[in-house]
Amino acid sequence: MPLFWRKYATDIRLAAREDGSVGDVIPAFPGKLRDPDVSQGSAYAMLVWYLYQAYDDKSLLDEHYETIKGWVDYIKSNMSEGPIVTVGWLGDHMVPGKAPGYEKWRSDETPQSLSWTALYYRNILLVAEMAKVIGKQADAFSYSQLAEEVKNAFNEKWLDESTGHYGSKSQTAEMLPLSLGLVPDEFKEKLISNIAQNITQNDNGHLRVGHAGITALVESLTANNMENEMYDIVNTTDYPGWGYMVDQGATTIWECWGRDFVGEGGRRRADNMTMLAGVNEFFYRYIAGIQGPNFYGYENMKPGYQEFKIKPYPLKDLTFAKASVQTVKGAISSSWELTGDTFKLNVEIPANSEAQVNIPKLGKKNIVISENGKTVWSSNKLGKGVDGVTKGVDAGDYVTLSLGSGKYSFQASTE
Repeated sequence: MPLFWRKYATDIRLAAREDGSVGDVIPAFPGKLRDPDVSQGSAYAMLVWYLYQAYDDKSLLDEHYETIKGWVDYIKSNMSEGPIVTVGWLGDHMVPGKAPGYEKWRSDETPQSLSWTALYYRNILLVAEMAKVIGKQADAFSYSQLAEEVKNAFNEKWLDESTGHYGSKSQTAEMLPLSLGLVPDEFKEKLISNIAQNITQNDNGHLRVGHAGITALVESLTANNMENEMYDIVNTTDYPGWGYMVDQGATTIWECWGRDFVGEGGRRRADNMTMLAGVNEFFYRYIAGIQGPNFYGYENMKPGYQEFKIKPYPLKDLTFAKASVQTVKGAISSSWELTGDTFKLNVEIPANSEAQVNIPKLGKKNIVISENGKTVWSSNKLGKGVDGVTKGVDAGDYVTLSLGSGKYSFQASTE
């Protein structure tokens, strides 16, 4: 996979245009050189940073830095009025419509400029992050300053401080700034409440996002105490959603929330397209709990899974989950089972890695955690004598244990 993704990223770099812009289709459609759009081209910088985080391969940054920097400079010079991006042609794409087949090519719910500016901000920050790693400190400083200017302008333009809402109050308009780190701390709680209310009341527990909003939805809901809302979104079999596709017989993710066009003779869309497939991350990152790099998210991990988190979410009626991820360090696995008030968690941490493993307290005040029969946590403090467990803290709804490499079998129950 590292070779595959290096080739993929290289194709984008080689197709970058002389003016610095990045296309949305690589290679370009023959005879159809489309104008650049931030909601598409911003994925390039995020992909390269994601790969660096996953593989700890600094040469990726050496190879792509100048092209990514050129793209950000192009946005600033050719697509923006001050810190706000105003030029583009797409925005949030394939938003659900009133019924299957009525999906919207361009969102009329989320301001295009809001989507573009939010993703522009993320790209600027990534230039600063990459510059730090490859030793370009002057660039790291100047692009960090530019990111702060864009963040301030974004909030001045779209944040309603009296209500905590952003822009048009659509799901994408509010989840993009939350996932990308644009929200001032003092407005986060209010915004999270607004998003939850919007999903449960205005949209009846359904998603209303297109391709720009999906990653924001998957990465931000569970991480911000809206795990039950995300669980309901994934499990609904009504339109729109992934459950609707499954209920209609789909075995792959469609190009759109509805399978067929309306008003075009019933022309079928693609039956297998990755654009709306971001739900995969919900299963690995949250249900099983293996937390690798974010794509939109601004929290970095130590590259190459040198340090990472395992934080499973036993949501609603779920009683077990099992997943594994093959990394450059080796396999990471997480397998949990809930029986009554007893939570069992088996994890594997690869060689030369450390992990913060979070064991849910399931609403209990006093829990005892054992590892292969040896007590590791009791009376709200860490026990001694369990190999590989170096630290333990009470983290609210979880107990967080610091582990070295190895295989562990934990069991948590009430005292």
